[in-house]
Amino acid sequence: MQNSPWFSHYSTFEEDRGESAPLLAQRKDPRFADDSQPVYSRDLILRTASIGDFCVCDWGEDRWPKGRKVENRRCDFMPTLHFVIGGRGTLNGTPLQAGTAFLIDPNIPYSMSGDTEDPLCYCWMRIRVEDSFFRKLNLFTFGEDGCGRFDFSPCLQDVVRLHRKGQRLTGDGLYLSLSLNSLFFEIICRCLGAAPQRNEPSPYVLRALDYIRAHYAENINVNLLAEELHISRNHLRRLFLRDLGRLPKEQIEKCRMEAAVTRLERSPAIPLSQIAAEVGYPSYSQFIQAFRKVYGCAPKEYRETAK
Repeated sequence: MQNSPWFSHYSTFEEDRGESAPLLAQRKDPRFADDSQPVYSRDLILRTASIGDFCVCDWGEDRWPKGRKVENRRCDFMPTLHFVIGGRGTLNGTPLQAGTAFLIDPNIPYSMSGDTEDPLCYCWMRIRVEDSFFRKLNLFTFGEDGCGRFDFSPCLQDVVRLHRKGQRLTGDGLYLSLSLNSLFFEIICRCLGAAPQRNEPSPYVLRALDYIRAHYAENINVNLLAEELHISRNHLRRLFLRDLGRLPKEQIEKCRMEAAVTRLERSPAIPLSQIAAEVGYPSYSQFIQAFRKVYGCAPKEYRETAK
């Protein structure tokens, strides 16, 4: 144990306070009798010389307690790639589930929450590399929050197997560093091979997204978007499904929900009926119905848990 480069820490409490709590590898936290409760992660400290501009520096797996939330956090120093292998939650208000991969920029704060019944479990790796490396891959869709996301569900079992193979590695120095780098690229290659080939979104889709972001609070629909873009309604629907995997109506709903969550978290004094109107819902009941469909709870309940 003493010669192992692996260290364990439980981030449920200690990391939330900005502290580190190293423990012996594989040791369970005595505060929990149920393995589904603690966040369990293994941080790798690579004692090796630099092997170039690219290097996998940390590698681990976290299991969240039920209902855990973190707000305005930052990843340390370098991009961190996550693969959700179980449970549900949200990242900056966007749903997470098994098969979702997401990349967090160390320079941009983020907020995450885990489901109260089916908490998140994910593999992660922290990589020393320029953010442009990931943007060049034909995998990620980057949102306004600066986070990249893609669906790796077709190769979920391969990702879990390869990642846990990396957790079992022993040794130190250059051998360990090269081995983890090799496993990282094998995981990325598996994801690239399983991902549907896609080109850049259509200019019509990009223009529609800009219009939705600017007018989501208004009474907009696919007919209005098609009229603004001077194309047919059905053609616009086909382009959205091809490029984004969702319909224009679903994109409008997504934009409204993201705006609503931002207001709920940052403006606790604003009446819920006012938030509903500000994000484009003519009635509060419609807002509740749409919100519950996405987040599994009413806006009032979400606000109370966000305090």
